[in-house]
Amino acid sequence: MEGTKVFIPWKGEIAWVPATVTDVQDDKFIVQPEAIEGENEEAMGPTPGEPLEVSLKDEGLEEFDALPLQNMDQPDEGCLDMCHLNYLHEPAILYNLRLRFNAVKPYTYTGDICIAVNPYQWLDIYTEELQNAYMDQHRDDLEPHAFSVSATAYNQLRAHARDQSILVSGESGAGKTETVKILMNHLAAVGGNNDDGVIKRVLNSNPLLESFGNAKTVRNDNSSRFGKFTQLQFDTGAPVTELMGSRCEHYLLEKTRVVALSPGERSYHIFYQLVRAADTSKMEWGTELVGKSVGDFSYVSQGDLDTSVIEGTPDSEKFSITTDTLKLIGVEDVDIMSLYKALSSILFLGLAKFNPSADGESSSVADPALIEKVARLLEVPPDQLTLGLTTRTMRTRGEAIAVQLNEGQAVDARDALAKALYARLFDWLVSAINTSTSRKRDVVKEGIISLLDIFGFECFVTNRFEQLCINFANEKLQQKFTQDVFKTVQIEYEEEGITWDHIEFPDNADMLELVEGKKGLIAVLNEECIRPGGDDEGFTSKLSKAHGDNKRSVEPSP
Repeated sequence: MEGTKVFIPWKGEIAWVPATVTDVQDDKFIVQPEAIEGENEEAMGPTPGEPLEVSLKDEGLEEFDALPLQNMDQPDEGCLDMCHLNYLHEPAILYNLRLRFNAVKPYTYTGDICIAVNPYQWLDIYTEELQNAYMDQHRDDLEPHAFSVSATAYNQLRAHARDQSILVSGESGAGKTETVKILMNHLAAVGGNNDDGVIKRVLNSNPLLESFGNAKTVRNDNSSRFGKFTQLQFDTGAPVTELMGSRCEHYLLEKTRVVALSPGERSYHIFYQLVRAADTSKMEWGTELVGKSVGDFSYVSQGDLDTSVIEGTPDSEKFSITTDTLKLIGVEDVDIMSLYKALSSILFLGLAKFNPSADGESSSVADPALIEKVARLLEVPPDQLTLGLTTRTMRTRGEAIAVQLNEGQAVDARDALAKALYARLFDWLVSAINTSTSRKRDVVKEGIISLLDIFGFECFVTNRFEQLCINFANEKLQQKFTQDVFKTVQIEYEEEGITWDHIEFPDNADMLELVEGKKGLIAVLNEECIRPGGDDEGFTSKLSKAHGDNKRSVEPSP
């Protein structure tokens, strides 16, 4: 055992450190850590050569029967395909990715999967020459690259006329949005046709959706706050498989971001573009925002007010780009004006306050003039808007009853209206983009390459319903991955009588049952929401009773 090259766990960002075993004492190992390239103040390893004592009982090693071994004779730039590593465990994977990152090689294969580690700099590896190279050469003859994924999908569609799908997943800041754009640009380039207008509209739909669906978070200045499923439409019956258009479906838009922000974060980019636009533009589009700044509006002032440039483009310039792109996809000026006025109404709506009645059972609008402005922007009667903010309608046996809202309930109604307005605007925008970019001509055979851009797992200081939905979607995707990679192959081996060693893999069926089962979290939440007098205590009590013995269920601290 002495002299063996191993990995040991280490706290913080490093996670695992390469080391050499120098002595073994009962169940303890004396090791000498090795130097780690790329250390910084946030990611510091132990002092190289300084002996450390470790045990398999230490945190991080509980699942190992022995210290995880290093892969010997690795290239300085790491292994291109990690399926070729002799030892494929977590430490080996992370160490190989670290080698690749330090060598400024952002892409690494694991079989058919391409892992991208965000280099946080733009690299000159996306040229037209490289696009063509990945189309013409075998992927093993070239460096790992996202182009190999798009090239494989295109070639499979062209050769077999079978629809293809590309899944892009990762946590916030991992580079999902940029990766989708890289893939789409490659597919548009190789599938280009004589109608450049189609290609231009398809490619420009992405930055337009970013303006309305992306926001600055603590991890990422341009984080997608919605899931996106894009279908690129190809004419597979043409002499050269041509890109004819695209369609987009969206889901899980983070509506809460419209009305509530964490420190250091921003709401959706479009709000800052609109407020920071030139006053002449504000007047042109009838937004009633002339002379206003971001700090004047509570929905956005609770977050980051200092950031005014995203990915090198000031918000004021981006507004002009957004407007031009709306025109490019065919949105009429009158509809652009309605869109911008509705966005402005949301900002002003956030300023609405309510005065409680003497008994606290009802409330009234504190500033009627403000509500008139919001109603004017929305082109609705002010009295109807006031009524909608201060009352709710209950229907019993065909009879409608208006119930007064107290001050807190009126604030909730205001925020609910703001979120609903933005969600409807986003739906309308996606519909307008689809109308512009969808295939216009009949084809003999249509082929689809789909790109799914989804949030990774999220865990914030404050986690809301959106985070539950995002994480649940990821659990479902994890289940599909497990079935495709492990279960399906093992069943196939058994049916064909192939001898194989059983592979243990994590199965999240119990987690999914906890969320979507007959008495799962969602079912109990629905039940408690429609029950008269339903409350948080009843919700948690029912969950505890139904799932108290589920190992995935953890009781909250009192």
